[in-house]
Amino acid sequence: MATDRLGNSGNAYAFTRNSIQTIDVTHSSSIDNINRATISLWFNIASYGQPGQSGYNHFINKSDQSTQQQFVVANNFTGMYFYYSPGSFFQSSILPPLNQWNNFVVTYDYDGSVNNSRCRFYLNGVLLDSFPTTTLIPVTNYNL
Repeated sequence: MATDRLGNSGNAYAFTRNSIQTIDVTHSSSIDNINRATISLWFNIASYGQPGQSGYNHFINKSDQSTQQQFVVANNFTGMYFYYSPGSFFQSSILPPLNQWNNFVVTYDYDGSVNNSRCRFYLNGVLLDSFPTTTLIPVTNYNL
């Protein structure tokens, strides 16, 4: 447990970079074949990795990492990204500031229309990027 962005003790989790630590949520069919979703998270990162290193942080991951059936909200040393199978990858070129609480939001809206279907990234309330979407977020049977 850790202190949250408002200074409240015991209301956030602290994860170390040297080990894999997770909060596991059992699979639910309510988040299968998503056409509209908003994912919002708060995080505070002390450092980013460098090219050639395992320099990424998975914030939300619904996969076993050995298959292509997955979706991931993460960052690496070049920006924030949202990935879902089969190979749809959206990445911003902006990294959140280090050593402070940041709010990252992904909105996903697929209505079947090329003109209206978008994936949008927001950082601390500011639109970072907007990308066209072409499909539903697929079914995965993995835990979140």
